Amino acid sequence: IRALFDEVNGMLLAARNQLQTARKAFLYAAIGFRRAGDQLGFAESMLQCSEVMLRRQQPKRALRMAKRAERIFRAWDARGHLSRMRPLLNAVEGVMGTRAL
Repeated sequence: IRALFDEVNGMLLAARNQLQTARKAFLYAAIGFRRAGDQLGFAESMLQCSEVMLRRQQPKRALRMAKRAERIFRAWDARGHLSRMRPLLNAVEGVMGTRAL
């Protein structure tokens, strides 16, 4: 339950444009999901954290987190989550000037 709280808190902080605090909340959520054994929750938190990192102008970190989430989503065959990742990876590609996948 704590991981869900941290994830929702991160969403609220990101909406308020408090990106540093939102990043911490998403990372705490990822730790909680990982300890609980919830791989999809962990991957979702990593994906949201990567969106925050991209907004903070840190595309390399965003790409690393997004690729980790992508591996988990592919392993679980979670196509809905993968379709949400494509715009994020396209944005990272645009910022970095390289091909992300």
